[in-house]
Amino acid sequence: MNKKIDISVLEENFERRSKRFDQISTSEYYFKNCRLSIWEYFQIKGWYELLINNSVQKSKQAFYDAAKTDIYYYETYTNQVTDLFSYGRTHVLETALSDNESVMDEYSQINYQLNKHGRKLVWYSDMVNDGEAHIYCALISSAMTKNIEELKRLNHLVRSKCLKLKKNQWMNIDLDFFEGIVEKDETRVKETIIQLCTKEHKRRNKHSFFFKDIVSHPAQGYLKIAWLNNMKIGIENNYIHNEIIPIEPNEKYEDNVAKLMLKMIVEEPPVNYNGQRTNKK
Repeated sequence: MNKKIDISVLEENFERRSKRFDQISTSEYYFKNCRLSIWEYFQIKGWYELLINNSVQKSKQAFYDAAKTDIYYYETYTNQVTDLFSYGRTHVLETALSDNESVMDEYSQINYQLNKHGRKLVWYSDMVNDGEAHIYCALISSAMTKNIEELKRLNHLVRSKCLKLKKNQWMNIDLDFFEGIVEKDETRVKETIIQLCTKEHKRRNKHSFFFKDIVSHPAQGYLKIAWLNNMKIGIENNYIHNEIIPIEPNEKYEDNVAKLMLKMIVEEPPVNYNGQRTNKK
């Protein structure tokens, strides 16, 4: 790939989200309703530290903070929470980039209730077992945490349930990756990642805001997961940032989200109130 990556957009968006983060980090804002804004700040900080400041350690800390934002959200709230794993592949993939096994394990334990098809109240784990779209994030979590038995089970569910439906045929490529992890087949894993960051990049990242021109997901996260599973695969591609791939955890991680929550309103917002800022005078 000869295309040069333009990271100026990263600088512009980091400045904007940093200002917003500073604004909401006060006692006037609800942590619950600000969770996504906080996660987005730490996410972009992760890429800013890596690609602008060339600091792998600070990048891993930021991805750790992004993961803890989601973890604390689901630990703290049970009522009317966001159905994260119906869409949140990047949340899981970038948790792996933190290189922190503890936070990966915590992340893989997230479970929450949601309304299935807007009606019956079920658990996220039920949706996974039913072969709903949520199984995709469960596959990533299991591979990330090297839970091979669970990954085998999920792979079987994909083949026996998900791939029976025409709308799920895109999962064939990803299943190659996950089955390759189980079988320790480096060639299969590598070929899948290459396909995802070349032929499949545009289709898989078209809704990824400005990141689509900077990083290729799920390929970037899959490469990290391959290394976590002792497959030291090398891939040269402008959308893959190899400097954060080797498994080198930081000596220490700060729990910046716990500190942030001390400044914010952690109690439930009023019922049906979706604003980020308290409406008290």
